[in-house]
Amino acid sequence: VTLAYTMSDDVEDLLQKEGIEVSGSDVVEFSGFTSSTAEVEIKRAFPVKLTADGETRTLQVADKTVADLLQSEGITLDGSDKVNLPMKRALCEDDHVVVQRVDFTTRVEEREIPFETVATKTSLLRPGQTKVLTPGQDGKEVTTYSQKLCDGQLQSEEEVSTRVVAEPVAQEVLVGAAAAVS
Repeated sequence: VTLAYTMSDDVEDLLQKEGIEVSGSDVVEFSGFTSSTAEVEIKRAFPVKLTADGETRTLQVADKTVADLLQSEGITLDGSDKVNLPMKRALCEDDHVVVQRVDFTTRVEEREIPFETVATKTSLLRPGQTKVLTPGQDGKEVTTYSQKLCDGQLQSEEEVSTRVVAEPVAQEVLVGAAAAVS
């Protein structure tokens, strides 16, 4: 605590006369004169780290909450974004505020469903000879996933639905067999 006497109500002039230096990040509060006294309170800035959007910076702050810091740095939060400290918490020296951007996306995966082959023996073809009656066709299955990304990195994935969008068509084949002996 420094006690100084002055007739001036110019705080900058008073600080200069007393040799008190303040930085641009310090907070200087002047209560004004009551009777013949006044109070000047200086809240000194201290370092705080802020990590957001892939960048970590060290900032000088004084008398701010986490919410004040984010607002002063122009950082807005979406509904799902996370901050490691409570928004109303007063910042302390060497705090590290981390903002994680949380996004939800959808991923769709297509998978072929292989067709089956149905063989029917016939004496109409020579043994070992084959003839395709109906060509087979693969089907298709679509699976949808919900993904949670934190700062662009996959955190979790959950299957939402699976549906067959095209049924496979079986391939029908005639296979020559020896004629039955009677």
